[in-house]
Amino acid sequence: MGSSGGRPPGRAGEVDVSLSEQVSRAQTGDQAALERVVREIQDQVYRLAVQMLWHPEDAEDATQEILIRIITHLGSFKGKSTLTTWVYRVASNYLLTTRKRRAERERSPSKGLGRTWT
Repeated sequence: MGSSGGRPPGRAGEVDVSLSEQVSRAQTGDQAALERVVREIQDQVYRLAVQMLWHPEDAEDATQEILIRIITHLGSFKGKSTLTTWVYRVASNYLLTTRKRRAERERSPSKGLGRTWT
């Protein structure tokens, strides 16, 4: 498929821009670049969420939360690693915390059930 890394060529007149360039543009406020970055990473985030949470519905919710975190913290990405490494770290931290909270809820008996408020 050409020299674009296995990706189909862009539309006529559209420049094939690397992910790191899209991130740089997104960090300066380019909304279209931000949307392209999100489209590029969202499937990876969802696959990781399914692997770690096992339930597609939970994975969808977690993916949305993770993407919000990535979007709101993209300015803190300094490029010391690849974007995908940084995204993996953000996502795995969120997912590990989610799994830990779920396990704690499942272990602890529900408090206050059957109790009436006076």
